[in-house]
Amino acid sequence: MNELVQIDVSIEYAPKVYVHKRKWGWYWKFELPNGKWFYGRAPGDDEQSARRNASKKERELAKGLFNKKEVEKLQQSSNKLSTFEMAINDYIDHLQAEGVSPNYISSERATLAPSATILESKFRVKYVHKLTEDEAYTFRRHLLERVKAEEIKRVTAFNNLNAMKRLFKWLKKRKMILQNPWLEVEAIPVPKEERARTVAPSSEILPQLLSANYTHRYEFPIKEFAYGLFRTGARKEELLYLEVDDVNWETGLWIIRPKECPIKHGMKWSPKYGKTRETIIPADVLEMLKPLVERAINHRVVGYTPNKKGKMIPVDARFIFTMIDRRLSSQSQEPIYRRSDSVRGAWGALFVAAGLAEAKESSSPSTRKYKDGKKMRTDYSVPFTRHDMRRGFNLAAKEAGMSLDERSSILGHGREVNENHYCGKPKLDTKKIAEILNERMWKNENGLKGVG
Repeated sequence: MNELVQIDVSIEYAPKVYVHKRKWGWYWKFELPNGKWFYGRAPGDDEQSARRNASKKERELAKGLFNKKEVEKLQQSSNKLSTFEMAINDYIDHLQAEGVSPNYISSERATLAPSATILESKFRVKYVHKLTEDEAYTFRRHLLERVKAEEIKRVTAFNNLNAMKRLFKWLKKRKMILQNPWLEVEAIPVPKEERARTVAPSSEILPQLLSANYTHRYEFPIKEFAYGLFRTGARKEELLYLEVDDVNWETGLWIIRPKECPIKHGMKWSPKYGKTRETIIPADVLEMLKPLVERAINHRVVGYTPNKKGKMIPVDARFIFTMIDRRLSSQSQEPIYRRSDSVRGAWGALFVAAGLAEAKESSSPSTRKYKDGKKMRTDYSVPFTRHDMRRGFNLAAKEAGMSLDERSSILGHGREVNENHYCGKPKLDTKKIAEILNERMWKNENGLKGVG
């Protein structure tokens, strides 16, 4: 007999299994919880054993225990058959209706879509309700194999599996599936030290970046951006959405708070967790940003945001970290600038020019369209991400005497996060350790001598 799975049934469900004989043996029929009838071959070679198994089946049904064929019948008659694409879209719509952060939603979609593609292509599973627990476990093993082959990080595998578990938990809650195949699938273990980066660059890299022989072809101020990240401790988005009116340019006071401005998700931008905080932009950064502020004041600056039909349209703003908008500038006598949503390419190129990274051709082609056909992407082995610069700021501020509470307030997170993830890897003072081991912790009162 097929392995039974547990699904939720109403306490009013009182199944009755009817047994009857046909030419080829004994058969039974019974009503499913949704009112549909199930017909099948009853186990047993004679009437007595068939009816005995029917009584056993009634008890199983009352407990919500069904075999694979019965679950399939239940699911198909529920009128809620969803492909992975449909299920993900419904889940994303739910997150948007709940007011979840647009960045979280984008991350969730970006994580779920490739995993769904693997499940559809590798396991030939088109509908979410057809995914079995065995296939869920196989997918987990597939992620671990990719980790072993160094194709992805262990934390990436952890996130991919957890995102799929969140999706199916929501589908089960919405009764779009009758059983959750991920329920018993264990999370992928990730060592504590791998759960978050602790890389903290030194301020010594700043002169190298500023003196690098590199200029962005569309005038994005990548050097000022990198320097500003380190010196202010701001998040990447906070600088990209920085506008002229956000800062008191005499005192350097920068109030980071929710505001109305064009972003790729709409007309409202909010810092992480929606928290308002104050920080100070150092004098050297203020001086460096003066030309960019003048550019934002004296030229048209736009940000792109979707209209009601979903088409991205330009909306005037006063962003500081911008680049030339080629389309709008071609229609104007004066250059028009736009906010950039990504600085990945410029970041890599700057670090290569500074001698801090290497460039290599990617194994996957670019998604951009070129007249001469497909062009390969360039990968950069950059040792530091944009977010690492925050850790660099934190470590430098700590060494300069800034308190933990002050650093946490400026960076906009809690004390524990700061201590665990923003202080970099501990540096061993070997001289101090030798002094402690040889002198402070060991008093040779017994006249013992070393060996050898």
